[in-house]
Amino acid sequence: MILGTANFGNEYKGVHLLQSDCDEILDAAWAYGIRKVETAASYGNSESMIKHYIAETSRHFQVYTKGRSREDYENSKVLFGDDLYHWLWHWRPDESNYVDDYCDGISMYSVENVDFPARLKTIEVPWNILDRRHSKTVEQAKQWNVEVIARSVFIRGEAFKMPPIAGLPFWVWCLQDMPDFDDFIVGVDSAAQLSEIVKAPKNVKLVYGDPLDWVAT
Repeated sequence: MILGTANFGNEYKGVHLLQSDCDEILDAAWAYGIRKVETAASYGNSESMIKHYIAETSRHFQVYTKGRSREDYENSKVLFGDDLYHWLWHWRPDESNYVDDYCDGISMYSVENVDFPARLKTIEVPWNILDRRHSKTVEQAKQWNVEVIARSVFIRGEAFKMPPIAGLPFWVWCLQDMPDFDDFIVGVDSAAQLSEIVKAPKNVKLVYGDPLDWVAT
């Protein structure tokens, strides 16, 4: 599991977290053994808030960050130093220069065929219970031993607003039937929410009867 930080110091889905809120979430992530965080140059103050936490606590997360230019990369590299684990390009289908000498991978938005050169290490793809458009890309990446990370697992937070199914919160169903991803990104609004996600059952199935029910497998 990778901790997503789009709402760290940045208005995201109506939530704007302060440094103290972010510190609590990062404390909880560390306590649960999460050692990777995902951010981006476009996420407001997210990068600097993560850096502040690392500097204050000496807890060194592996940082995945994203950008649109070499300047973004240089800024992230100066900020994180050795903590910068992978730098990903915000990729669009009309761009052919997404794998430059400083780029470790791509963060995809559109479903397009992607050439996987040998030096490409990582891709991020949207993947959730309602969106499986990138199945072919995931399969192709695996053939090239490229690390595949799922994002938008909770449908950009909308899963937490949906009604339960068979007495189980809808967002829990979003954690089921995940393909062979190397990691998936989880963004949260609080340390308590992260705790709920970490402790949620990951292997359940529906039992079709009257009433509809679920069992752990």
